[in-house]
Amino acid sequence: MQDQWQQPPNPAGSWQQAPSAPQPQAGFGSPGQGAPAFGPASSPPEAWYAQPVVLVLALVFCWPVGLALLWVNRRVSTMAKAGVTAAFAVLVLGAVAAGAVRSRQGAASGPRPSPPAAAAPLVFAPAVPDCPSGTRLTEGVDSRTGAATFACVATLPRYTVVDDTPLPPFRKGHRVQANVADPDITDAQCAAVVAELRPRAAPDGQVSVHVPLHSDRSKVFPLCFDNLDGTGVHEGTARAMQRAYDKGKPGH
Repeated sequence: MQDQWQQPPNPAGSWQQAPSAPQPQAGFGSPGQGAPAFGPASSPPEAWYAQPVVLVLALVFCWPVGLALLWVNRRVSTMAKAGVTAAFAVLVLGAVAAGAVRSRQGAASGPRPSPPAAAAPLVFAPAVPDCPSGTRLTEGVDSRTGAATFACVATLPRYTVVDDTPLPPFRKGHRVQANVADPDITDAQCAAVVAELRPRAAPDGQVSVHVPLHSDRSKVFPLCFDNLDGTGVHEGTARAMQRAYDKGKPGH
């Protein structure tokens, strides 16, 4: 733009150059020219450890690391940091106190020493009995004390079943008679024969054992019998007849 000349109002009538008008500088809003944008300055990118998700996960799964990240995070106020730290301190102290209480309770209710075992009773071996004639010595074990036991059991004499008759109708069982050739068998041996034949006569039958006499071996007489009525084994007539015969012999 050219300078403008104006006639000065001086009496000399000289001409002076008028001051030029200020020209707009390029780049500062001149017409037809682009102006630079002056927006807010862009913030630097946020670190990964300062992100809320990372902070929350660290506090939940590894609270010491989470507390460290919390205190270096500038987005969280100091009051909030102090509150979260105090809450974790209370939780840790509570857990320690609860563990101490459980430890004391466990020590108090621990395994108690078992009472001393009772001394085993002294078991003395019983004397072995002298078994009489017609019996034999048997050995067993007491189920309560475990001690050995001895008993004289009648030896079973040889016998012959001469009668095994079924009972009449409406009664069950048999009438069983066994003959023993030895007239000197004991009462225990006679009872042993009855016990062996009792199942054959049960439930309503009878078992009898007959022996001959010393004076007459051609005949037999009942030495003992059992009617299976619950009264047990009874003595027969043979023993009484033998005693009578022995009493009547000369010298008695």
